[in-house]
Amino acid sequence: MRIQCTYKGRRGSISLLSKGVFICGICVCALTTFAYGKSLDYHNAAQMTDENGDILPLEDLIQLIKDGGDNVISPPDGNGNPTGDDLLADTTTISDAAGGAGYFYDIKIAVSEGEKYYVRSWNASTASSATYYGDDDSLYTVPSGAIVYYDCGVFSTSNPKPGGTPATPTETPAETPTVTLTPTDTPTSAPTTTPTVTPTATITPLAKSADVDGDGNLEFALDKDHRLANGYEFYLDPDRLSNAVLSVDGDGDHTIEHFIDTHGDVIIYPNGDLIPEVYWDPDNGCIAAIALKDISGDGTPDWSYDSNCDGVADRYYDPKSDVIRDIVAATPTPTETPTPSATPTLVNFIELHVTGRTYHGNELLKLTWDVDPDKRFNLMERPLAIYFAAAEGSSVSDRPSTVSEISSAKTLYLFTRTLATRLYSSRTAKPAWTGAIFPLGGTQTSGSFTLSVPSGLAGTRWVFAAAFVDQTTGQFINSSFPVEISNSATME
Repeated sequence: MRIQCTYKGRRGSISLLSKGVFICGICVCALTTFAYGKSLDYHNAAQMTDENGDILPLEDLIQLIKDGGDNVISPPDGNGNPTGDDLLADTTTISDAAGGAGYFYDIKIAVSEGEKYYVRSWNASTASSATYYGDDDSLYTVPSGAIVYYDCGVFSTSNPKPGGTPATPTETPAETPTVTLTPTDTPTSAPTTTPTVTPTATITPLAKSADVDGDGNLEFALDKDHRLANGYEFYLDPDRLSNAVLSVDGDGDHTIEHFIDTHGDVIIYPNGDLIPEVYWDPDNGCIAAIALKDISGDGTPDWSYDSNCDGVADRYYDPKSDVIRDIVAATPTPTETPTPSATPTLVNFIELHVTGRTYHGNELLKLTWDVDPDKRFNLMERPLAIYFAAAEGSSVSDRPSTVSEISSAKTLYLFTRTLATRLYSSRTAKPAWTGAIFPLGGTQTSGSFTLSVPSGLAGTRWVFAAAFVDQTTGQFINSSFPVEISNSATME
């Protein structure tokens, strides 16, 4: 199934598969640009095997090798070292953190655009002890971008190591003479020996894990430098749906905590960091939501969080000055009794429009969107989280609505940030996109996209719905009627 979006004369597409549900998106093709320190995320998507076709076990060695410029993947020497002009850039291993046997995942910091790399795997935990190796079949060239992803090809450790030394035969030990004790040889009494008690060492794990981003899978904090005095300093999400945008001492205990971007945001602060949604302290397991508030008064949203998970936000990170400060509780001042506001009118703050009335299986449906800068509920020039859904049997259409109204539909699918669909749950609902700023690209206030209608929908009526949350306040744009619903169409 192919999704296409068009705005400002440019076009992009995403290919996805679905079974019986819509796969679609507002295709925010270019919300804004971003840049931060370049690093190379290298990993494999298919399990790696050895020369016998068996899956590589945990701890087998993986090397990231940099090509020196001759564009040739040179074989290793008899000790497992790169040859030619190739250089060893990084090492990792098959690990549980990457997905278990056959999988690896690591990040090489400080790479440059245009450099070329390849992955080499070994059938042992060290290159010197290995007897077989395997190479990716082509060089990977580092493209532009802040974090770049190298998903190596499918290969196995099927190449014998050059000049490999055969295993040393095991010598047969000399026969040990057997001594038979006669009754006269038995001692009349055995000396009593007090056993020595060996203290048991406490082994501190090299990683902590938790489902930090709420996707149902574990994320990890690793002690990569083997110095627990500074904590678990490296954040790893094996499925790559989240990343640490800042890893610092967030609570004053001299160990590292992580500020996690769970949605792939694209808003940039002056120091280049992405927006995090979650604070994680691996030492004590504290996971807290991050709120965006300008506490410092410098005009830039700060990252407010509860550093000890006691239910009260007590610290904040100021991106503009790159410091963490305590939140000083303000002295409450008397407030006036608010004047009751008028009942809000049902004003569309974004128009979602299905261009046809009836669609059949495998036909392309076109959905347009149009934001009017002059409408009552202003979406302009503020960072937004967008929830997007498709609903079957909705009682309302083509107007603003409430969450309870749209969730009472016969079936409600909520789209995730990967454009997969999940049945709606208020407990697990997450936005499909974060960091959207209208006008898109600085000028665009309308656009469209197409989706392929799945077959077998039996003449049911569907609508599409979107809700917008201001990320600076955490509140819906329209608190009374937060959900914008399209007109309906019949799917047969």
